[in-house]
Amino acid sequence: LPGGWTLMSRPGSDDPAISDFHYWNPEHQDDPHAIFDRMRVQCPIGWSRRHDGYWILTKYDDVYLAYQEPNIFSSAESVAIPVTGLGNQRPVIPVEIDPPDHTRYREILAPLFTKHRLSTLEEKVHEQARVLVEDVIDRGECDYAADFAKELPARVFLEMMGWPGSDTPMFLDWCDKLMRDIPGDPEGTVRQKQETGMALYGYFASALENHVAA
Repeated sequence: LPGGWTLMSRPGSDDPAISDFHYWNPEHQDDPHAIFDRMRVQCPIGWSRRHDGYWILTKYDDVYLAYQEPNIFSSAESVAIPVTGLGNQRPVIPVEIDPPDHTRYREILAPLFTKHRLSTLEEKVHEQARVLVEDVIDRGECDYAADFAKELPARVFLEMMGWPGSDTPMFLDWCDKLMRDIPGDPEGTVRQKQETGMALYGYFASALENHVAA
C-alpha cells in the first residue's frame, strides 16, 4: 500500500468496539471523542464489519493519503455508509466520482471560485452573516453549528445560484436527510434518501426549466 501502510487483514478485529463500530451508535453520538481517541492509540486504521465492512481512518495523514489514492479508496460506488447511495440512481457529482471524471468537473467549477469571482459576493456574504449574528443577538443564545456554520454556506450557495434565500431551511433539511441515517431503521433510511433525492432533482429540473424559459 502507499505511504508505507502495512495492514492486517481485519485490523481491530480483536476489539469489538472497533470491529462493530458504526457512526450512528447512540453512545458515540453522545461522545464521539472517547472511541476515536482509543482507536488512534490502539488501531489508527481500523475495519468495521458493519454494513458489509468499511475502513475507519482516524488520523489526518492517513485520511489525506486515502484522499489522494482513488484507485484504492474509491468514491465511485458511494460515499454513504451503508452503501445505499444518496437517494438517486446516478452518482452525486462531484462527491461520488473518481478521477479523471472528478477532475473534469472540478475544472468546470473552479472558475466560479476564483478570488475575483468570489470578491463580487463578498458584501452579500457579509450581509448574510450580519443577519444571522443579529438573529443570535436578538435570541440571546445560539447553537453555533446549527444557527450559523450550517446556515451561512446554504444561504451563500442559494445567492450564487440566484435562487430564493427563503429556500434555505428546505435545503438544510434535504442535506440532513441525505447525509444522516434513521437509527435502527435501514429500510426507512433508504426510503428517506430516495424521496429526498427525487425532491432535490425535481427542484434542480424546475430551476433549469425556468432558466431556459427566461
